[in-house]
Amino acid sequence: MTRLAFVLVVAAAASVLAGGAPTSTTTSTLSSTSTTTLPGCIAGATYDSILCRIDELASDVSAADLGRLKDGIAGALAKARKQVVKAQGAGGKTAKTQLKKAAKSLDTFRHKLDSNNAHHLIQKETRDDFRSRAADIAKDIGTLRGTL
Repeated sequence: MTRLAFVLVVAAAASVLAGGAPTSTTTSTLSSTSTTTLPGCIAGATYDSILCRIDELASDVSAADLGRLKDGIAGALAKARKQVVKAQGAGGKTAKTQLKKAAKSLDTFRHKLDSNNAHHLIQKETRDDFRSRAADIAKDIGTLRGTL
């Protein structure tokens, strides 16, 4: 259920509970799909989008079998998230600096997935998926940084 449909259902239910007559509502939604994001996160150069996609990627990393590399890979992603949160709370030069550091942390994440150990321990499809999603997030971080 989309947010719009949910809001309309809640509004109709509130009207009935308030003593009003039940109403009928019709909704139509447009949807588009993207291969670079998971359902629930919209790709874009905004703090909310970037944090949502980092959280989804972190969830997938924690669920994946990454062997002894899991802690290092997850740590690089956690560091990137922390830096984006700092940038969101700051302004001006501090925000730009934190976003630059976050992009670098995502590069570290991607490089860890490119290591020889990762090639032996992690399936190629998993590595490629994580790397491409991290690259997309890093690109949006760069775009957001350019708007500050």
